Amino acid sequence: MAANFLGLAEIRIAAGDTAGAVKLLHRLVVAVGNPFENLDPAAALLEKTGHNAEAIEFIEQLVQSAPWEPVYRLRLAKATIAADTNAGSAQDVVASIASSADVPYTVRTQAALTLAGVHHQSERGPIQVGSNELSLLASGIGGLSASAANQPFFYEVRLQAAQSSSEPRVKFQLLGNALADTPTRDDARIPLFLAAASVRSDEFARGVIEPLLRQQFLSRVPPVAIAEDEIITSETDSSADEGVGSWLPTRFRLAPAQQAQIVWTLAEVLIRVDRLNEALTYLQTAHRLEKAPARRQQISSEIVDVRLRLRRQQLNEARQPILHEALEQDHLVHSKLLARSTVAAKAAAKKGVTQ
Repeated sequence: MAANFLGLAEIRIAAGDTAGAVKLLHRLVVAVGNPFENLDPAAALLEKTGHNAEAIEFIEQLVQSAPWEPVYRLRLAKATIAADTNAGSAQDVVASIASSADVPYTVRTQAALTLAGVHHQSERGPIQVGSNELSLLASGIGGLSASAANQPFFYEVRLQAAQSSSEPRVKFQLLGNALADTPTRDDARIPLFLAAASVRSDEFARGVIEPLLRQQFLSRVPPVAIAEDEIITSETDSSADEGVGSWLPTRFRLAPAQQAQIVWTLAEVLIRVDRLNEALTYLQTAHRLEKAPARRQQISSEIVDVRLRLRRQQLNEARQPILHEALEQDHLVHSKLLARSTVAAKAAAKKGVTQ
C-alpha cells in the first residue's frame, strides 16, 4: 500500500537516512498503483520535510505527465529555488506563472507569494505581473502600508498585510474589509475573529465565526464532562488527547496550541456577551486541547467561575418575584444574590460613606 511506503520513508527521513527514504519512494512510484499515481505524494513528502533537491526528480516527472498543470510547474520552480539549483531560471518560471492570464488566480497568487519570499526585486522597480494585487504581493508585504493594501477586492494582499501587522485595529480593519468584499471565502474568518476579540468587539467576533460554527467547525470535538474537583487538581495524560484536532476541516487544520487558543477566545467572547452556557462548553473543550499546565489551570479556574455564575443565576431566578396582577407569590421572594467581590465592594463603599 502507498501509505505503508510513505510512512516508512518518513521514518527513514526522521532517522537521517534520506537516501534510504528516496529509494523507498522510487519503489513506491514503480511498484504501487497506476503509472504517475504516487509521484505527487512522494514529492510532497520530500517537500514537507525540506528535501527539495531530492523532490525535484519526482516533480519533473509530474510536469512531464501533465504539462498543462501550472501547479506542478510552480512546485518544480519552488523546489529548484529552495535547493538553490538554477534559481534564476526558476524565478523566471514563477514570474511567468504569476503573469499568465490562463492560469487560475489562486495559482497566480501562490506564485506571487513565492516571488515575494525569494525577494525577487529587479533594478527597474517593483515587479509587475499583470494584476495590481499580485504585483503588490510579489513585491513583498514588509514595506507595504495598510492604506496601500486596503483596496477593494484585494483579498490576498489584505490577508498578508494583516498577518505582518502588529496593530490589532489595523488587522481588524484589513480583515473585516476583505471578508466584506468576499464573504464566501472563509480563510479570513479565524484571524478576523481573533482580531475582533482582541479589541473587544465581541458581538462582531461572534458573528464572524458563527458560519464556521454552523459548519460544525468546533462541535466535532468529543464532549467532555469534568467535575469541579477534577478540573482543579487533575493533570491528565496528554496521550489521551491525541487526534483531537482531526475534527477540523482540512482548510482549517491548525496546530493544537492554535486550536486551544481559538476555543478559549470564543469562550471568553461568549462570557463577555453573557452566554454562559455556551461558554462553559467551549471552556471544557479548551481545557482538553490545552497542553501547558499553567494555561490548563487558568482555564480550570475560569470553568469554576462560570459554573458559579450559572448557579447564582438559577438561584436568583427562583428568588425573584413573578410580576402579575395578584400580589401573592407562589414561592418565597428573597433579595438578589451577588458575587462576593460585588458584595465586598459595596460594603467597602458604604463603610467609606459612614466614616
